[in-house]
Amino acid sequence: MSDWDVILTGLPRSGTNLTCTLLNQVDNTVALAEPMNVGELARAECRVEYVRRFLGQQRATLQCDGTALTRHRGGVVRDNFFSDNAEEDGLRHSKSVREYIRFDKQLDSEPVIAVKHPSVFSALLPEFYGFFRCFALVRNPVSVLASWNANSMKVRDGRAPAAENVDTSLRRKLDATADRIDRQLVLLDWFFGQFFKWLPDQNIVRYENLIESRGGALSVIVPAAQKLDVPLESRNTNSLYGWKKLRPVFDRLMQTDGAFWHFYSVTDVRRVLDAAGAGSE
Repeated sequence: MSDWDVILTGLPRSGTNLTCTLLNQVDNTVALAEPMNVGELARAECRVEYVRRFLGQQRATLQCDGTALTRHRGGVVRDNFFSDNAEEDGLRHSKSVREYIRFDKQLDSEPVIAVKHPSVFSALLPEFYGFFRCFALVRNPVSVLASWNANSMKVRDGRAPAAENVDTSLRRKLDATADRIDRQLVLLDWFFGQFFKWLPDQNIVRYENLIESRGGALSVIVPAAQKLDVPLESRNTNSLYGWKKLRPVFDRLMQTDGAFWHFYSVTDVRRVLDAAGAGSE
């Protein structure tokens, strides 16, 4: 297992992009956001070797001309790829593209390269853990649900195609679930369940701790990240999420038995709801 190859996953909208942005501020570290062809990865005969080859290719281009393949917005791996405001359909849309971009930083012959894919890497944790250093981001489930419903993305419909292509049992369960919100709750349970089952607690970074530590919580991934001291603001109660209209969704969350309760308590959820003005009447 290489110390320089990092697999980064997490719930969609849990702070994985922010994590990449912060890691790119750490010396001798490059974090790539969703750079891989996930369809090819899912079909690969040996997925571990596929990822190793990809990491080797990115390491080579970084050494050659300072570039690597990543999803970006305006030539930068940003903490959020979605539009700042809702568009005509009431949703925020991704403004990112997948291309080679330049990373203007000093790198030695063995830089840390972190690759982030929330859905497919979550499904591949059983295969990858033991071959790669794997880490996951989690976030208060009520904030995750609120974000899923405010952004134009597959999880808003309660689907995660990249994960379903690997985990066919997940696909069958989602296919058998007619209601969109019920599918979201199935996915929420599945993501948290993957992390609870396959990762030790020290390899799981909570969004709330990441914000409070001003980035320092990422030192579990790269020790040099303990020097980060970046002013960060929690978006757990983001006003763009449309909290009050989602109150029935949150009520269903509170009535659902899921793996998310291993990480967050009912009190944690109620605290966010109250702060967002969506608590019980």
